[in-house]
Amino acid sequence: MGKSRSTTVRRTVSLPEDIDRRMEKYADINWSEVARLAFEKKLAEMVPKTKEQKIMEATIERLRSLALKEANAAEQTGAELGTKWACETAEPKELRRLEYLANSRDFEHFLESNEQDTYSLSQRVVELILGKENFKRNDADEFWEFLLGDMVDETRAMIEDSHFAQAFIEAAVDVWDKVKNEI
Repeated sequence: MGKSRSTTVRRTVSLPEDIDRRMEKYADINWSEVARLAFEKKLAEMVPKTKEQKIMEATIERLRSLALKEANAAEQTGAELGTKWACETAEPKELRRLEYLANSRDFEHFLESNEQDTYSLSQRVVELILGKENFKRNDADEFWEFLLGDMVDETRAMIEDSHFAQAFIEAAVDVWDKVKNEI
C-alpha cells in the first residue's frame, strides 16, 4: 500500500495590526503551527460527543469540583489550627523552626511525600516542631489529638494533606511574624 500524503493549503487570516506587530517581534515562532493547533482544538470541540464522553466529562468536572472543595477545606482547617496552636501552646523555638522551613527552598519538598519517607506528613510536621532530637513517633499522635480533640478521627486523612500542612505552617509563621519582635 502506498503512503497517503497530506496536502497543505494556504488560508489567509485577518489580524488586528497590534497583534501583527507583536507577532513580528517573535520571528522564530512558527505562527502557522500555532494557528493550526488552535484550529485543531476548535474543531475537536465541535465534533459531536458520544453519550459516554459527555458522562465522563461531567464526572471529571464533578470530581474536580469536589477535589477543590477538599483542598479548600484542608487549607482552611490547617490555617485555623496553625493559628490556634501558635497563639495558645507554641514555644518560640518551635515557631522559629517552622519559620526557617517556610522561608527556605526546601518548603515545597517538605510538603511532598514519597515512599522513602520514614514518617507521614503529619508526623514530619510534629518532628519539625519538636526538633529531631526530641521526636518520637507517638508524639505526633499526641500532638494532633491534643490540638484536634474530638475531631481527630474525622480529620485523620486531612492532616496528611499537603494543603493542610502548608496552611498550618504558614498560619503559625504568620502569628510568629506579628509577635516575634515583641519577645
